[in-house]
Amino acid sequence: MKGYNGFGTVSIDCKWDKFTIDLAKYLKQKNKDMSESEVQSLVDRTDWDISASKEKGLSNGDVVKVKYDFDKNYLKEYGIVFKGATQKINVKNLKKVKKVDIFDGLELKYSGEGPTIQTNDYITIKKNGQKFECSVTPSSDLQVGDEVTVKYEGDKPVKGIYPKSKTVKLKVPKDLPHIITDPSELTKEDIDKIKEVANKIFKYQAPYTDIFEAWGDKSLIFNEDDREEAYNSKLISPSISDDMFFFAGDDIYKGTFSAAAVKCSANVKIGDEESSFYNKQVKCVVYCVIGPIKRDKDGKIKFEVPNDENDMDMYGSEFYRDGDGSDGNANANEAIKSNWSEDANSGTIYKVSVSGKSKPEVVEQISDDETYDTDEEEY
Repeated sequence: MKGYNGFGTVSIDCKWDKFTIDLAKYLKQKNKDMSESEVQSLVDRTDWDISASKEKGLSNGDVVKVKYDFDKNYLKEYGIVFKGATQKINVKNLKKVKKVDIFDGLELKYSGEGPTIQTNDYITIKKNGQKFECSVTPSSDLQVGDEVTVKYEGDKPVKGIYPKSKTVKLKVPKDLPHIITDPSELTKEDIDKIKEVANKIFKYQAPYTDIFEAWGDKSLIFNEDDREEAYNSKLISPSISDDMFFFAGDDIYKGTFSAAAVKCSANVKIGDEESSFYNKQVKCVVYCVIGPIKRDKDGKIKFEVPNDENDMDMYGSEFYRDGDGSDGNANANEAIKSNWSEDANSGTIYKVSVSGKSKPEVVEQISDDETYDTDEEEY
């Protein structure tokens, strides 16, 4: 018996050389006419086995049964019968094991931003001067708040030290940078900031004037003959809706993505004499789209202003004339959802209360199956 208490092992040392010598002598004494080669052949063919009832994971005080198995009839005609009763051996003198919490104070190292945060899939923990190899699962495509399992992969003590527990579950810290994919995470301060940015985009105020103009060429009027650029018109009584849309998912063009679409509306007086709406006020709806919505490591939501018109990943505006679709102008609510559905591989569209009076509500679930045909046609 050897090893540590609770992890002891048993090994059986068979004195095979002495056994075969003794057997050969006995055969020769009983059968004086047998040649040396005949004796050796019989010895070589002798079949026997010794086994233990338990060979590992032993503790002091355990009882191990040792059993002998022979071919009892094999040498009977030569006057030899093997014997050997099952023996019981008490396990003792195994070394003491010290149980240590190897995970105490453990902090994993992370890189990237959620939901594609990564950490090492294997780590080495040093405790009491010894090293413990552990696996970490899952170790990639993590979002803040996700749970990872750290597991000690050894099966025996390291120089007498063994973990109190072989696994521990840790959560990815919420203070890591991440794309917000759950709108319930948005605080009132976050939503106020989103509203502020949307309002500036809608009114084409600095620093969003270039962005507004780059995206602002959507027509208020569906018919191209009546096209009027909205940013050249004065907004009358601009306002922000009580609700906004929030998209979280996998965007075809941007990968993992989230965006808020804040519904702004105003009357616009058409000054184009060629327009059939000349000198009339037309109510328009503009969805100011801001994304991805990121949480920086300081806890604040982060918006990046693009340097030029070619970098439009973060902001945009979608223009619609207010209507239900009957006059050739898409209903604004349905249009923005439709646009996201066409551009997304998968994801969820939420309706979020700007005032915070109600919880986010799922209004549409987008799956790969729903967008596959659309992608084929565009391709």
